[in-house]
Amino acid sequence: MLLPSKLYRKIESKVHILFGFNAFFVTHNNEEEKALMKQEKLIIRFIICLIMGIIFLYPGKVYSLPAAFEGDLWSTSPPVSVGSGARAQGMGSTFIAVADDATAASWNPGGLGQLQKPEVSVVGSYFSQRVSGNDFITNTGTCSISSLDLNYLSIAYARNIWRRNVFFSLNYQKLFDFSREYDFEKDYFFEFEAVNHIEKRNRTQKLYLHQEGSLYTFSPAMAVEFMPGLYFGCTYNIWSDHITGKSQWICERKEIWTNQPDNSIWSTKEVNLHYKDFRAENWTLGLLWKITPQFQLGCVYKTPFRARVKCEYTILRRPNQHQDPNGNLYDPIGEGSYQIDFPAAYGLGFSFRIGDSWTLAGDITRTEWQDYIITNANGEEVGPFVGADGLVPHKDPTNTIRLGVEYAKIMNKIILPLRCGAFYDPEPSIGAPEDFYGVSFGFGIVTNRLAIDFSYQYRFGDVISEVPTGDVNTGLKIIKGKIRQHSLLSSLIFYF
Repeated sequence: MLLPSKLYRKIESKVHILFGFNAFFVTHNNEEEKALMKQEKLIIRFIICLIMGIIFLYPGKVYSLPAAFEGDLWSTSPPVSVGSGARAQGMGSTFIAVADDATAASWNPGGLGQLQKPEVSVVGSYFSQRVSGNDFITNTGTCSISSLDLNYLSIAYARNIWRRNVFFSLNYQKLFDFSREYDFEKDYFFEFEAVNHIEKRNRTQKLYLHQEGSLYTFSPAMAVEFMPGLYFGCTYNIWSDHITGKSQWICERKEIWTNQPDNSIWSTKEVNLHYKDFRAENWTLGLLWKITPQFQLGCVYKTPFRARVKCEYTILRRPNQHQDPNGNLYDPIGEGSYQIDFPAAYGLGFSFRIGDSWTLAGDITRTEWQDYIITNANGEEVGPFVGADGLVPHKDPTNTIRLGVEYAKIMNKIILPLRCGAFYDPEPSIGAPEDFYGVSFGFGIVTNRLAIDFSYQYRFGDVISEVPTGDVNTGLKIIKGKIRQHSLLSSLIFYF
């Protein structure tokens, strides 16, 4: 969107005065003054873009969907956080204190200060998940889901401005993934009074839930070297489906009740949801400190934020088909919107170089998932984990621990790095988090102009999950099972 010239000049003048550019630059000749003035204008335009992004992306009014439908809206667990870059994933995503490529804008923007020359990077990803149940739920098999996406795209550039090293990058990144799938069935036994006798019946509930989609951001980032070896950086994350074209997801849910033993259909319900127009903004702040040439510390803080999302829905219900096969009930196609409060996260990491070949790193990150809340226009919490009775269960924050190592085989014109890592990465749930663990491996080849990296990650957990079933009492069904996730990343970086 182009700004009117008068408005642009007015904002430019305010920024000029606020940051005191004229007073800061002291020059000695016309050529130097022109060069510094040109740099000054670039900085002003960068700041204006951030300001106008906040203004135009500020969310508006929220509208609710019908109250009877809110129980079908949300999957029970928050989206899965996605890491950026094959090099980071190969080290178990232990990158807060490493952060020496363009993906630093995601892990720790202070790390951008380590870039030696401009670079362009692109990262592709493949993800698959397999869920298998146990004998807690009868007749439960396995189900799986997979996706192929662009993980990261960026361009980074460094200049000497204000007599300090200043680093910029523009980033398009995938930060959350909604992909999941459940497919199970369970038998129920009912007794009720009939004429002169007690009638017993057996019914089977079949539930299928398929969800896929993701959240992307467009993220300008900046880092400054305040003093030798100390870097501060910030990333402004613009969560807007209008800009990224990818911040949306769909959810399909089918529920079928059948009579046994003839397997005749008792009732069916189908719900189709399309979440779109996701809008929000937040900041990632990072600090990197090179204490010695071998040892450095990093810390990062991701600010909480409130998002708005629209939901288009259709519902098809056919209750009691056994008695009335033509009893279709359609809820009209509609649209509503909700607000989602995403939590703050902060982390601390270290890295230690042993000679020229070995790097050891470790991270710990805390995410305040108890603050992840979904509310309607009336301010009522409707997710996640909220049952049909409206009770809001307690949720604990999660603490993630990661360890990684990299070995670089240095040859005449190329470097051959090998990487591995391990981590504990729990997911939020009712009460205590669900335990997830993982390992990763990676390798690459680096030349003076090019870097190619590949990585594989295996993440697993034995969980007790809760998914919406439409149950009139709780609205939730407990599922015990195993989740196995596989992730492949491939990175390509060009140096200039």
